[in-house]
Amino acid sequence: MAILRRYAAELAITLTVLASSVAVSLGESAEPPRNAVLGWVCAVLTCAALFLRRRHPLPVAIFTAVCCAIYYPRTDPDGFVLLAFAFALYNNASTGRIRSSAVVAAAAMGGVAVGEAQAGAARQVDNFAFLLMTGWFIALVAVGAVTHYRREAERTKEAEAQRRAADERLRIARELHDALGHNLTLINVQAGAALHCSCWWSSGCRRCC
Repeated sequence: MAILRRYAAELAITLTVLASSVAVSLGESAEPPRNAVLGWVCAVLTCAALFLRRRHPLPVAIFTAVCCAIYYPRTDPDGFVLLAFAFALYNNASTGRIRSSAVVAAAAMGGVAVGEAQAGAARQVDNFAFLLMTGWFIALVAVGAVTHYRREAERTKEAEAQRRAADERLRIARELHDALGHNLTLINVQAGAALHCSCWWSSGCRRCC
Protein backbone atom coordinates (compact mmCIF):
# COMPACT_ATOMS: atom_id res chain seq x y z
CA MET A 1 0.00 0.00 0.00
CA ALA A 2 2.86 2.38 0.74
CA ILE A 3 4.29 1.77 -2.73
CA LEU A 4 0.90 2.44 -4.30
CA ARG A 5 0.61 5.74 -2.46
CA ARG A 6 4.16 6.77 -3.32
CA TYR A 7 3.84 6.00 -7.02
CA ALA A 8 0.15 6.75 -7.50
CA ALA A 9 0.73 9.35 -10.22
CA GLU A 10 3.24 7.20 -12.09
CA LEU A 11 0.95 4.17 -11.98
CA ALA A 12 -2.04 6.20 -13.14
CA ILE A 13 -0.17 7.59 -16.15
CA THR A 14 1.32 4.19 -16.98
CA LEU A 15 -2.10 2.54 -16.99
CA THR A 16 -3.52 5.35 -19.12
CA VAL A 17 -0.73 5.19 -21.68
CA LEU A 18 -0.75 1.41 -21.99
CA ALA A 19 -4.56 1.16 -22.00
CA SER A 20 -4.80 3.74 -24.76
CA SER A 21 -2.19 1.88 -26.77
CA VAL A 22 -4.10 -1.38 -26.36
CA ALA A 23 -7.36 0.31 -27.35
CA VAL A 24 -5.81 1.71 -30.52
CA SER A 25 -4.21 -1.66 -31.32
CA LEU A 26 -7.51 -3.48 -30.99
CA GLY A 27 -9.41 -0.85 -32.97
CA GLU A 28 -10.54 -1.45 -36.50
CA SER A 29 -7.82 -0.52 -38.98
CA ALA A 30 -7.46 -1.51 -42.61
CA GLU A 31 -3.70 -1.05 -42.54
CA PRO A 32 -1.31 -3.18 -40.48
CA PRO A 33 0.49 -1.36 -37.66
CA ARG A 34 3.86 0.20 -38.45
CA ASN A 35 6.76 -0.93 -36.28
CA ALA A 36 4.43 -2.13 -33.54
CA VAL A 37 7.25 -3.70 -31.52
CA LEU A 38 9.24 -0.46 -31.50
CA GLY A 39 6.09 1.42 -30.51
CA TRP A 40 5.46 -0.80 -27.51
CA VAL A 41 9.11 -0.60 -26.47
CA CYS A 42 8.94 3.20 -26.54
CA ALA A 43 5.67 3.23 -24.60
CA VAL A 44 6.96 0.89 -21.90
CA LEU A 45 10.31 2.66 -21.54
CA THR A 46 8.62 6.05 -21.34
CA CYS A 47 6.33 4.87 -18.55
CA ALA A 48 9.17 3.11 -16.72
CA ALA A 49 11.27 6.28 -16.77
CA LEU A 50 8.58 8.12 -14.80
CA PHE A 51 9.41 6.06 -11.72
CA LEU A 52 12.84 7.74 -11.66
CA ARG A 53 11.47 11.27 -11.90
CA ARG A 54 12.12 12.17 -8.26
CA ARG A 55 15.84 11.41 -8.43
CA HIS A 56 16.49 12.45 -12.02
CA PRO A 57 13.80 14.92 -13.12
CA LEU A 58 15.70 16.51 -16.03
CA PRO A 59 17.07 13.28 -17.56
CA VAL A 60 13.60 11.74 -17.33
CA ALA A 61 12.06 14.73 -19.11
CA ILE A 62 14.66 14.53 -21.89
CA PHE A 63 14.34 10.75 -22.19
CA THR A 64 10.54 10.85 -22.49
CA ALA A 65 10.84 13.59 -25.11
CA VAL A 66 13.22 11.41 -27.15
CA CYS A 67 10.86 8.45 -26.84
CA CYS A 68 7.99 10.58 -28.11
CA ALA A 69 10.16 11.78 -31.01
CA ILE A 70 10.67 8.14 -32.01
CA TYR A 71 7.19 6.91 -31.20
CA TYR A 72 4.85 9.27 -33.01
CA PRO A 73 6.36 9.64 -36.49
CA ARG A 74 7.65 6.07 -36.86
CA THR A 75 5.46 3.62 -34.95
CA ASP A 76 2.01 2.31 -34.14
CA PRO A 77 -0.09 2.06 -32.00
CA ASP A 78 -0.77 5.77 -31.57
CA GLY A 79 -1.42 5.95 -27.80
CA PHE A 80 -1.12 8.66 -25.16
CA VAL A 81 2.67 8.46 -24.80
CA LEU A 82 2.81 12.25 -24.97
CA LEU A 83 1.04 12.30 -21.60
CA ALA A 84 4.12 10.77 -19.95
CA PHE A 85 6.35 13.46 -21.42
CA ALA A 86 3.93 16.17 -20.27
CA PHE A 87 4.04 14.80 -16.73
CA ALA A 88 7.85 14.60 -16.78
CA LEU A 89 8.05 18.17 -18.07
CA TYR A 90 5.78 19.43 -15.30
CA ASN A 91 7.70 17.44 -12.70
CA ASN A 92 11.01 18.94 -13.79
CA ALA A 93 9.62 22.48 -13.54
CA SER A 94 8.07 21.77 -10.13
CA THR A 95 11.54 20.96 -8.76
CA GLY A 96 12.76 24.46 -9.62
CA ARG A 97 14.42 23.61 -12.94
CA ILE A 98 12.26 26.08 -14.79
CA ARG A 99 14.80 27.16 -17.40
CA SER A 100 15.72 23.62 -18.34
CA SER A 101 12.01 22.77 -18.60
CA ALA A 102 11.48 25.70 -20.94
CA VAL A 103 14.46 24.58 -23.04
CA VAL A 104 13.15 20.99 -23.26
CA ALA A 105 9.67 22.21 -24.20
CA ALA A 106 11.09 24.55 -26.84
CA ALA A 107 13.27 21.76 -28.24
CA ALA A 108 10.26 19.45 -28.39
CA MET A 109 8.18 22.00 -30.26
CA GLY A 110 11.13 22.75 -32.54
CA GLY A 111 11.41 19.06 -33.34
CA VAL A 112 7.69 18.88 -34.12
CA ALA A 113 7.96 21.94 -36.38
CA VAL A 114 10.91 20.51 -38.29
CA GLY A 115 9.27 17.11 -38.66
CA GLU A 116 6.01 18.57 -39.90
CA ALA A 117 7.83 20.85 -42.33
CA GLN A 118 9.65 17.87 -43.81
CA ALA A 119 6.43 15.86 -44.00
CA GLY A 120 4.85 18.37 -46.35
CA ALA A 121 1.33 17.36 -47.35
CA ALA A 122 1.54 14.24 -45.14
CA ARG A 123 1.90 16.27 -41.95
CA GLN A 124 0.04 14.94 -38.91
CA VAL A 125 -0.14 18.15 -36.84
CA ASP A 126 -1.92 21.14 -38.36
CA ASN A 127 -1.28 24.75 -37.36
CA PHE A 128 -4.07 24.85 -34.79
CA ALA A 129 -2.92 21.63 -33.14
CA PHE A 130 0.65 22.92 -33.12
CA LEU A 131 -0.40 26.15 -31.37
CA LEU A 132 -2.53 24.16 -28.95
CA MET A 133 0.40 21.88 -28.12
CA THR A 134 2.68 24.88 -27.63
CA GLY A 135 0.22 26.49 -25.23
CA TRP A 136 -0.12 23.19 -23.39
CA PHE A 137 3.64 22.90 -22.87
CA ILE A 138 3.89 26.54 -21.74
CA ALA A 139 1.08 25.93 -19.26
CA LEU A 140 2.81 22.81 -17.90
CA VAL A 141 6.04 24.71 -17.28
CA ALA A 142 4.14 27.63 -15.72
CA VAL A 143 2.10 25.39 -13.42
CA GLY A 144 5.26 23.54 -12.41
CA ALA A 145 6.95 26.85 -11.59
CA VAL A 146 3.96 27.97 -9.51
CA THR A 147 4.03 24.65 -7.65
CA HIS A 148 7.74 25.07 -6.94
CA TYR A 149 7.37 28.62 -5.59
CA ARG A 150 4.38 27.62 -3.49
CA ARG A 151 6.38 24.79 -1.92
CA GLU A 152 9.27 27.15 -1.29
CA ALA A 153 6.92 29.62 0.42
CA GLU A 154 5.52 26.85 2.61
CA ARG A 155 9.01 25.68 3.53
CA THR A 156 10.06 29.25 4.32
CA LYS A 157 6.99 29.72 6.49
CA GLU A 158 7.66 26.46 8.31
CA ALA A 159 11.32 27.36 8.82
CA GLU A 160 10.31 30.77 10.20
CA ALA A 161 7.89 29.10 12.62
CA GLN A 162 10.62 26.71 13.75
CA ARG A 163 13.04 29.62 14.20
CA ARG A 164 10.52 31.51 16.33
CA ALA A 165 9.88 28.41 18.42
CA ALA A 166 13.64 27.94 18.90
CA ASP A 167 14.03 31.60 19.92
CA GLU A 168 11.19 31.22 22.42
CA ARG A 169 12.78 28.10 23.90
CA LEU A 170 16.11 29.93 24.12
CA ARG A 171 14.46 32.86 25.89
CA ILE A 172 12.79 30.55 28.40
CA ALA A 173 16.06 28.71 28.96
CA ARG A 174 17.87 31.99 29.63
CA GLU A 175 15.21 33.10 32.09
CA LEU A 176 15.40 29.77 33.88
CA HIS A 177 19.18 30.02 33.92
CA ASP A 178 19.07 33.52 35.41
CA ALA A 179 16.45 32.52 37.99
CA LEU A 180 18.34 29.38 38.93
CA GLY A 181 21.61 31.29 39.16
CA HIS A 182 19.99 33.90 41.40
CA ASN A 183 18.49 31.23 43.64
CA LEU A 184 21.79 29.37 43.86
CA THR A 185 23.57 32.59 44.80
CA LEU A 186 20.98 33.32 47.48
CA ILE A 187 21.25 29.76 48.82
CA ASN A 188 25.03 30.07 48.90
CA VAL A 189 24.83 33.34 50.85
CA GLN A 190 22.35 31.92 53.31
CA ALA A 191 24.41 28.79 53.74
CA GLY A 192 27.55 30.88 54.39
CA ALA A 193 25.71 32.98 56.95
CA ALA A 194 24.38 29.90 58.66
CA LEU A 195 27.85 28.37 58.77
CA HIS A 196 29.26 31.60 60.19
CA CYS A 197 26.67 31.66 62.96
CA SER A 198 27.26 27.99 63.66
CA CYS A 199 30.98 28.61 64.11
CA TRP A 200 30.40 31.51 66.48
CA TRP A 201 27.87 29.48 68.46
CA SER A 202 30.20 26.54 68.80
CA SER A 203 33.01 28.85 69.96
CA GLY A 204 30.94 30.15 72.82
CA CYS A 205 29.38 33.27 71.32
CA ARG A 206 25.74 33.63 72.33
CA ARG A 207 24.97 36.76 70.36
CA CYS A 208 22.31 36.57 67.68
CA CYS A 209 23.76 36.08 64.27
